[in-house]
Amino acid sequence: MKRCFDILFASILLALVLPLILLLLIAIPIESRGWPIFSQMRVGRYGKPLRVYKLRSMTQGEMPPNFSPLELIAYDKNRITRIGYWIRKSGLDESPQFLQVIIGQMSLVGPRPLPPTHIVPDMYSPVRDGLRPGLTSLAVVFIMEVNQNYRTQRARLDNFYALKRSFCLDLWIIASTFRALRRTNF
Repeated sequence: MKRCFDILFASILLALVLPLILLLLIAIPIESRGWPIFSQMRVGRYGKPLRVYKLRSMTQGEMPPNFSPLELIAYDKNRITRIGYWIRKSGLDESPQFLQVIIGQMSLVGPRPLPPTHIVPDMYSPVRDGLRPGLTSLAVVFIMEVNQNYRTQRARLDNFYALKRSFCLDLWIIASTFRALRRTNF
């Protein structure tokens, strides 16, 4: 049932935002040179590599090596473009992932796929690792800011979801994600 819901809901959302995505694919390279789609390797289901796609919201440039999540956020804030600010605030930067949901690489709700450097190996359960990575998660809903406890909080929420997941919880997380997008600040 979850997979059918994922395909149906992601298809509807993709159809609704597709005209806007097409405009953004033109506008992003006009404001900031480069390809409008950003991709990054993340850790997916069963620890396998997963390439995640997003609309590019920052100027292009080399990623600084060995930055902690807190240092990286501070560095990246200066690189966010005007369009990037708006697409992040609206959540449209994640919209290419609707295709990844439709083809089965991701789910609408599940643990967010993390960059390999952000994984806390001892904090994750085998049940969590068997889930498809999600477009949204409990961490998206509950964690307001990245701080020193971010990785531990995220791992606990992901493990909680893995053990308590249900269709009703997924619906609650999706609805809460839309509310969380309204309060996001960059």
